[in-house]
Amino acid sequence: MVLIDEYDKPILDVLDTEACFYDDYGKQVLLENHNREILKSFYSTFKGADQYLRFVLLTGVTKFSQVSVFSGFNQPKDISMDERYEALCGITQNELEAFFEEPTIQLAAKYQYTVKEMKELLRRQYDGYHFWREDDRHLQSVQHS
Repeated sequence: MVLIDEYDKPILDVLDTEACFYDDYGKQVLLENHNREILKSFYSTFKGADQYLRFVLLTGVTKFSQVSVFSGFNQPKDISMDERYEALCGITQNELEAFFEEPTIQLAAKYQYTVKEMKELLRRQYDGYHFWREDDRHLQSVQHS
């Protein structure tokens, strides 16, 4: 089993910064590309270990296809919007209300919104998280605004 949290962090940390370094040959290398190549090498080792891997879970904020680090690895399956994995990859409406009610109230007061308006703003801001009704399992509001 392999668990990698924030698989894309080495790229995101330097994305669009134009940060560079000089390699051993004096050639200027964009740090973003350097990190991407290191990650490609790292993930390509998974392909050779495929027979030993039963479960691999990668978390991150970037879509796999946008990062281009998995060419040597069986293409991962994106489960982030799959209803079967909502408890693992998202936040249910009940969880949102149970665990974030007070911070939502405080945020609404700070920015002079009603709690309902703040919840809607947060939903739009974090579009892509799951907000499922636990009773009927239908997607409530993951629509693009």
